[in-house]
Amino acid sequence: VDASECHDFLSTLKDRLLVAKNDKNGMKDSISNDAFSYRVVLYNDRFNKRARVESILMNIANLDKTEANRIMMDAHTKGSGVVCAFDSSIDDD
Repeated sequence: VDASECHDFLSTLKDRLLVAKNDKNGMKDSISNDAFSYRVVLYNDRFNKRARVESILMNIANLDKTEANRIMMDAHTKGSGVVCAFDSSIDDD
C-alpha cells in the first residue's frame, strides 16, 4: 500500500466518524447506533526501511518523530504497532 492510499483511508475514516458523531437521529448508510472502533495497525515487514516508515508515519499520520519511532519500533520488535485508534459512540442526548 502506498502513502496516498493510506492518507485517503485515514481521511475517509475520519470523515465517516465525524458524520456518525454528528448524526443524532440515526446513522446514514445503515450504520447502527452502537459504539464502534477502528485501529490503524502497522505490521513489521522486511521490505521497507526504517527511515521510510518513520517518514510516512510523520507525513501521513501526522505523528511527531518520537511517536513515529515508538510505533515503528513496536512493529519491529513485537510484530505490530497501533498507529491510531478511533473510538466512537453515538450519544442519545
